[in-house]
Amino acid sequence: MNRHARIEPGVLCLDCGMCCTGAVFTHLDLTGPDKDRLHGAGLGDAATQHRLDFPCRFLDGARCSIYASRPAVCASYRCKTLAQAQDGMIDLSEAKDRLHKVVELRRAFEAQIPPGMAIKDAIVVAAREPSTEWELPKNHLELKLAFVALQAIIDRYLRADGDGIVRQRGD
Repeated sequence: MNRHARIEPGVLCLDCGMCCTGAVFTHLDLTGPDKDRLHGAGLGDAATQHRLDFPCRFLDGARCSIYASRPAVCASYRCKTLAQAQDGMIDLSEAKDRLHKVVELRRAFEAQIPPGMAIKDAIVVAAREPSTEWELPKNHLELKLAFVALQAIIDRYLRADGDGIVRQRGD
């Protein structure tokens, strides 16, 4: 039974945005209706693509700049914390505290990203095992540790399955 008032996604999602950064998902596939909606919103270049890669180019801080025209999978997605808050398992205060912790660890990870490296590339470097085939950033250990901490908190508070795998949205 739902003990709490209905929590709208925007109350939490606009403070987080992690599902669009590339730390939880790599990309999402666009459907025909998604492409039509994007085209109708004047985003013809996005409407011709088959997928949106993360970090999403429409993410502005933690906010979606195409919110009214976003793909259906984005509109229906509920992270673990949002689902638990909406289902009355946790209250809004606890949900906000969780997301604050996630954002703190995201910032700690971003602070370790070498200048000029995109977050998407930093995720790849941090997630891979060292190899003689590519050069490690000088702070690779710090980057990897910050990434592991971020993935652990994402597993705890955002991923329903909590398996630590960054995958396509919709999996």
